[in-house]
Amino acid sequence: MAEAMNAITDKQGLPVTKLHGLRMLNTEVFSRLPLTSADSTNIAQNVGIDSKWRGTYSPVSKESKARVLRDRIEAVQSLTFWEKQEIQMELAA
Repeated sequence: MAEAMNAITDKQGLPVTKLHGLRMLNTEVFSRLPLTSADSTNIAQNVGIDSKWRGTYSPVSKESKARVLRDRIEAVQSLTFWEKQEIQMELAA
C-alpha cells in the first residue's frame, strides 16, 4: 500500500484523484490512508454473530447492533494527506 500511495500522491501527499477503499472499513486500515470513501461487508458479516455481543449493555436487536458498528466506524477519519515512505525492495538475509 505504501508503494501505491507514494505513486498516486503529489509532493504534498495529496491524492491526485479520489481514492475509494474497496473492503477497507477496518479502522486500522482506512485511518492510515488518504481515502475519499471506503466500503466493506463488516457490518453485514458481524451484526448476526451473537457471540461477539456480550455483557450488560449489548444491543438487543440487529438494527441496534448495526448502528453501534456504524458509529464505531464513523468515529474514525481517514488521513488528509500521505507522508511518502521509503519502500524496502529487498529482504535482508
